[in-house]
Amino acid sequence: MIHHEPDNTHCPCGCALKRIGEDVSEKLDYTPGVFTVERHVRGKWVCDDCETLIQAPVPQPLVDALRDVVLGHQVIHADETPVQMLAPGSKKTHRSYVWA
Repeated sequence: MIHHEPDNTHCPCGCALKRIGEDVSEKLDYTPGVFTVERHVRGKWVCDDCETLIQAPVPQPLVDALRDVVLGHQVIHADETPVQMLAPGSKKTHRSYVWA
């Protein structure tokens, strides 16, 4: 389990922050022959006086890099491929789309 907490537990207004909960995310990792789950716990801290909420940011460098590359172009191409998808519980398929 990896804990992500703020560097400081004091609010900019000078009051002490109080922990009110946490967000937990899980990441599946695979090394040959072994699956493991990496849990990230990000605590939520709040100031009772000024109602400021502080939480460590979620690191998503790949998503940020991809967004920067895509939005850096003047034209964005998309592919809307039709596929047949099994409808849950009905044993029939319906037309869906894969957007890339």
